[in-house]
Amino acid sequence: MESFKRNGTILVNTLYCLRREKEEIKDGSEGKLEILIKPKNRPIRLSRTKMNYTYPNVHPTFNDPAAMTINKNATASSTISVADTFVFCASIKHSTTIQKRLGCDTYYRIIDKYGFVDTLCDALNNKYAIACYYIREVTYSGKPLIIENQEDVEKIQKQSFWRLCYTKDRCYSWQSEIRMVFPFVFPKKISHVILDVPELKRYCKF
Repeated sequence: MESFKRNGTILVNTLYCLRREKEEIKDGSEGKLEILIKPKNRPIRLSRTKMNYTYPNVHPTFNDPAAMTINKNATASSTISVADTFVFCASIKHSTTIQKRLGCDTYYRIIDKYGFVDTLCDALNNKYAIACYYIREVTYSGKPLIIENQEDVEKIQKQSFWRLCYTKDRCYSWQSEIRMVFPFVFPKKISHVILDVPELKRYCKF
């Protein structure tokens, strides 16, 4: 906090780093979705469209409207993941409960989130080829997505880069998170970075 107030020193994490972070914020499913198909009573049939959403790299060559059938007592799993990217996370509300659960004793308010994210994106772009940025609140849902009946197949949706970046397990809903995501022009192997961006302070209140 003192470094940020003095020099605008800030840590920008990545999706993959957040999978390995300390327990309070560690989420092994950051940037990915696991789908488990476990028929309870009857076989589950996936259409070509639903199969493509579940297994995007599997392409059936036969002319059958039901591209895949998972029989009772069988389990089919799929993991869909996005390329690593920089992320900056915050909470949309101040809460002593959140502070205690995160093990934090101080905080600052971002009073102009768009000025903040614009400035942070420019700072990252000075070192990396950032394609764009997006800022929005996180959506919380069940992970993994478990399909047990034919009716559950409707829960399988086409996944996008942004959907996977902004969906977390319901067990993290207490964080009330908003995040800024900065994808690359060309995906690359990265790690978290620490930057000095004094201009960020003008968008914050201490």
